[in-house]
Amino acid sequence: MKDIVELTKKIKRAEIFKEYKKMDYSLMPIIYKRIRTKELLHSDIIESLMKQSQIINTDEVLFKYFLEMINLKINVDTKKIKIENEFPIENDKRIDTLLTWDNNAIIIENKLNNAIDQPNQLLDYYKSINNKGYKVLKVVYIPNIVTKHAPKNILDEEIKKLIIEIYPRNLVEWLNNVKEDGEITDVNFERELINYINILNYVEMENKRIEENFELSNLLSKDDSILTAYKIHERWNDIKWHTEWEFWNDFENLIKEKYNCEILDFQKYSKGNIGEAVHKNRNINYFYGLAFSIAKIKDDNEICFYIERGNEKLYYGLVIKGKDKDKKDKWIVNGDSLIKEIKTLLCDIDGVKSRLNWLGIKYFEPAINFKAFNEKSTLLLKNKEQREKQIKKHIEDIDKFLCIVTENLKEKFIKVNI
Repeated sequence: MKDIVELTKKIKRAEIFKEYKKMDYSLMPIIYKRIRTKELLHSDIIESLMKQSQIINTDEVLFKYFLEMINLKINVDTKKIKIENEFPIENDKRIDTLLTWDNNAIIIENKLNNAIDQPNQLLDYYKSINNKGYKVLKVVYIPNIVTKHAPKNILDEEIKKLIIEIYPRNLVEWLNNVKEDGEITDVNFERELINYINILNYVEMENKRIEENFELSNLLSKDDSILTAYKIHERWNDIKWHTEWEFWNDFENLIKEKYNCEILDFQKYSKGNIGEAVHKNRNINYFYGLAFSIAKIKDDNEICFYIERGNEKLYYGLVIKGKDKDKKDKWIVNGDSLIKEIKTLLCDIDGVKSRLNWLGIKYFEPAINFKAFNEKSTLLLKNKEQREKQIKKHIEDIDKFLCIVTENLKEKFIKVNI
């Protein structure tokens, strides 16, 4: 169980996806997912980038960082390098990419689509190129994840020492070095470098997840770890319930302490409505939370500060509480001129959004989403220390919000009671 906990600390899937969202805009990852011959695609792209670099005189930079990547310290006239894809050898076999110049050669075997290794594949490549009079300097093997390796166990020592394994992250580093070197003046070439970097980042993101799945699967195969994991899975809704219940309780106590206020019963969280939100699949009421009055206005209406769970990320802001025809509490949706003026005042506050029944709302940062219950900031609320740390941060943000709000409301001669 300890090993599983340690692994979950290491898993960075959320961060990987976050980094993916930061990537330069490109349609290439979308196109890539639709293309089945991915191995050929990668080889064709690498060949095209190398050949185009020679045309636009960027080859010196591109091959400089390529040779660094494969740990080859030699001086090369890069204009002499011949780049050939699907290079045919004996027995109808083909080398994915072959680089040759003078009497030297580099063999590139591309496994970015996780293709299986053919019998004696690398050995046949080496012998064939060697027999043609070339000295093979490196055999570059490109799998997509670190759990896949070149089949060195069936190779002799002469070939083993020539093999170097390169992964998507290494290719990204190579192309980023080329892009950031400052020598590229061709905007089209730079654009396509970025496109391919985006594809490789996408591959790395997906394969990082696969790599973590392998590691987790191996851990779960030990002792009775899989039974522990199943118990957690079976009780996941209960964990969600307790996490949210503890959050609201701690938040309520800190708000009372900070503002010396009375929490309204109206729309307040409870064991029941949290249970319904967590366990029910339809007809769910997500709209509950914590509210307290900050000012009275005409017609016995009140301006209230309200934190609402909602069916998305947690948010807070100001609402108007009034009465319906049966004199029961309700949030007022359509306001009079005063309410419209207050909305106008609040819309100038940074980050405040407008909604039909809200004078203005803001979202918590870091985000909290009890419905999805898959973001790091939400999951860590189960830890008491992390929960208290987050809530204190949110209280500070709320206090800044209320300071600005109350000043604006006082301009309208509304008496604020916090």
